Amino acid sequence: MDRIEPPVSFYFKLSVADSSGISSSDVYFQEVSGIGGEVAVEEFREGGSNNTVYALPGNISFPNLVCKRGLAPWGSDLISWCFDTFSASGNKVVLKNIVVKLLNRDSQSTSYMTWNLYDAFPVKWSVSEFNAMESRIAVETLEFKYSRIKVEH
Repeated sequence: MDRIEPPVSFYFKLSVADSSGISSSDVYFQEVSGIGGEVAVEEFREGGSNNTVYALPGNISFPNLVCKRGLAPWGSDLISWCFDTFSASGNKVVLKNIVVKLLNRDSQSTSYMTWNLYDAFPVKWSVSEFNAMESRIAVETLEFKYSRIKVEH
């Protein structure tokens, strides 16, 4: 019987595409988290019956996609999208789709699994603290909200 090796989490690729399908080119990250979903559960007790509790599915929610990397140079497409969103007058927010691919360990050109995150927009951008007493790379963190997810193998 062949042994199935679980995938490794350090071969991944992230891309961002606008509604026309044009992808952003500066999407290299050291860490990505927040892929998932949760169904809220509402409990309902049947009248007159103390020992029966029904669980009914409620709204579906998704966590923020959190992406961390070394501070990108000014003028990158991704950072421009973030700053355009944060400074948007009249709440004009441009939605884009984010694709995260977990790549195969033997051939990084093929994906083990793909997550398509739809209608994403930036909700937070931050830079790590600066400290003259430590030798660390400046890291920026980007967070995105998305409305639905589709998983592909």
